[in-house]
Amino acid sequence: MVSFPAIMGVVNVTPDSFSDGGTLFDPAAAIEAGVRMAERGAGIIDVGGESTRPGAPAVGEEEERRRVIPVIEGLKGRVAVPISVDTYKAATADAALAAGASLVNDVSGLRYETELAEVVARRGAAIVLMHTRGRSSDMYQNAQYHDVVDEVLDELRESTAFAAGAGIGAAIALLYAPRAGEHTRAKLRNSAIRARNRVEEVRDEVRTHLSEWVDETSEVIASNLAAGTEKAIEGKERVVHVLEKARERMDEGKERIEAFIRSASR
Repeated sequence: MVSFPAIMGVVNVTPDSFSDGGTLFDPAAAIEAGVRMAERGAGIIDVGGESTRPGAPAVGEEEERRRVIPVIEGLKGRVAVPISVDTYKAATADAALAAGASLVNDVSGLRYETELAEVVARRGAAIVLMHTRGRSSDMYQNAQYHDVVDEVLDELRESTAFAAGAGIGAAIALLYAPRAGEHTRAKLRNSAIRARNRVEEVRDEVRTHLSEWVDETSEVIASNLAAGTEKAIEGKERVVHVLEKARERMDEGKERIEAFIRSASR
């Protein structure tokens, strides 16, 4: 059992992920990175073989398994923390769970491949359910919401209900705070508060058919959403402040250079 909150160390065995630029595409490098993350305090190591950034091309099942299975097998005997596989494909998840993973991290919330639910239940594994609309190729076009907080939470609730109906005993619904650049500060704060309230509302309903650690995690998610939103706002404000100071210094430097040129040319 993972003690929440926990840090998840992400190992992208891909040539095109936005976070690492393909530096862990080599299995040996990916294994060593996962080991270092566990040594430095990561509570879960998440191994993925397909980038789901906007515009990323889809990866076939065989290629995805070729990327992630050797890394999971290599980590199995070297880390004491749970290993997660980041996939929405049932076949990849089945192979990864057989290789030593105990958690499936599904960005689609069981919407891309519903067969994944049967695999997770049969293997007695846990699942992380995320929210998304559309695929990487068209997610921006599909991300149209009348009320983003209500709609995201309702769709996550549908995913947790589907997981429970399939016999999955441990499911975690993950909700990400919106990025600071996408909304005004007032909307961000309002969304965080309303999301926290909605998580409280659905928590009792979710608890009736999922394990207790969903209840524990929902509180962590709600707290992290509000705190993360505030930190994003604070971070944006700091960046703006630093840029303003840098601009002032550049203006001062420019004035000094111009004054020097004028004096030198006399």
